[in-house]
Amino acid sequence: MTTRPSRCPLEANRLSYARAGFVNLSDVSLKELTDECAESVRVRHKLSADEVVVDVDPDLIVSTDRAALEIVVKNLIDNAAKYSPRPASVEIHGRRESEGKVLLEVTDHGIGIDQKNLKRIFHRFYRVEEQEVRERRGTGLGLFVVSALVKQLGGKVQAQSEGRGRGTTMRVELPLAPVVSS
Repeated sequence: MTTRPSRCPLEANRLSYARAGFVNLSDVSLKELTDECAESVRVRHKLSADEVVVDVDPDLIVSTDRAALEIVVKNLIDNAAKYSPRPASVEIHGRRESEGKVLLEVTDHGIGIDQKNLKRIFHRFYRVEEQEVRERRGTGLGLFVVSALVKQLGGKVQAQSEGRGRGTTMRVELPLAPVVSS
């Protein structure tokens, strides 16, 4: 079996040179994008349809950089699948929030994250020292890239977990339309 090289090092390097707020805007159906990303992860990890469930408002359109958002969503779903025992249980919820924002949550019932590591997981090259994490391939760049791209899109990302063995929810809040600076 051949493995595909990770794009994370390339994306992380590109982010080092990216200007803040520089995005290629288009109207994106969050449901369609999330469905595509979920299917890609299902195929990659050989998961059944019921192991990755998408619950995103089909009418939710976001004016954003599609390529950047696709990297964010695919990375979060991939991590949820990678750090979950089989059969996996990954849920993706997307909804409109008040004040022109959208909330996307990717929840798994996997290995979880200790409270002390919740902010550090977004640092470049950081990987949790636990054996369950080390057994899985990774560079420590995926969530760094997610965080940088979400910031570039004008949003925020946050990890929530009750601790080891309790699963994780990744919350991404984005504007429905770009914020115009004056």
